Formats: sequence, structure tokens, C-alpha cells
Amino acid sequence: MRQADPRDAVGPLAIASAATVFRTVSGARAGFRQAVQAATRSGATALSTGPLGDQAAAFTTQRQAQGLTFAQFVVRWRQSNVVNAIVIEGNAFGLDLGYAMRLARLQEGHER
Repeated sequence: MRQADPRDAVGPLAIASAATVFRTVSGARAGFRQAVQAATRSGATALSTGPLGDQAAAFTTQRQAQGLTFAQFVVRWRQSNVVNAIVIEGNAFGLDLGYAMRLARLQEGHER
């Protein structure tokens, strides 16, 4: 991992992806629904993803640290019995949902 001063960064500082495989499609639907409900309860702002997988949702939040505004974008989608997530976080300047969506579509393509 590379160490850097967050004040020097423009765009993402952290990128994470995950895929959770459920035994059934109905289990994946329930897992996806729980993840979306948790994001909504936390106060995250819902965003539109456009077409992605069988179900998709995106959220954003912001926080202040070291005098900077950090943004987080989370894209979750379900493809059959797999629930995926892409999370990017970084300096809010230059960071947007489009970046996370490009990564999500790449991951979706690898699963097909």
C-alpha cells in the first residue's frame, strides 16, 4: 500500500470491490435488500445507477477530516445469486459516481 498525504490527492484514495455468492437467487435478493436498507438507514444519499445486473443501487456520503471533504460512493448490484459492491472513497474534488460505475461495469462484465 502506498502512503500519501490526503491533502495532495485528487480523486480516489481507496477502492474496494466485493462479490458475495449466495446459494439461491432468493437469498441474494434478500442480501441485496438488507444492504440497501442499511445504507438508507445510515443516511446515505441514494443515486441512480442506470441498468446494471438484475438489481442495482448506489449511494454517496461525505465526511470531513483534516480540513478536507471526503466523499464515498458505493455501488451495489445483484447478478443472479451474486451480490457485488464497489466502494470508492477520496477527496470529493474529482470523485464522482461515474468512476465507481465504470469499475462496477467492468466487474459485471467479468462475471458474465
